[in-house]
Amino acid sequence: MPLKNRAHAVGSLDERIGIYNATDTENADYSSTETFTLTKTVWANIAYRSRRQLERIMSGKETALQQVSFFIRKPEGFSVTTKSQVQYDGETYDIITIMKDVGRRQYWELITELKT
Repeated sequence: MPLKNRAHAVGSLDERIGIYNATDTENADYSSTETFTLTKTVWANIAYRSRRQLERIMSGKETALQQVSFFIRKPEGFSVTTKSQVQYDGETYDIITIMKDVGRRQYWELITELKT
């Protein structure tokens, strides 16, 4: 059950995820390389957004996408943006939207797509 429906339930944040923020590094040839560094490990509630896969056409191919919502406590002492990534269970998820102040303004919903 998504956290939206049980925001007040103790123990609903029961999975550990890593929040990774992007850093641009300038190379010797003045090109830029984007790297991701672990910013914070937090507890989360995970909700798969739909049973059916979303589809997107990339490079002429139809690609199935899995959207997942990660509900976390409102960040204090670290930042989360749409340039950040979530790592969970060995998979990397790109953050596509951040819904702030969910559930009595205590939580954020990070809407993500499984990175392919």
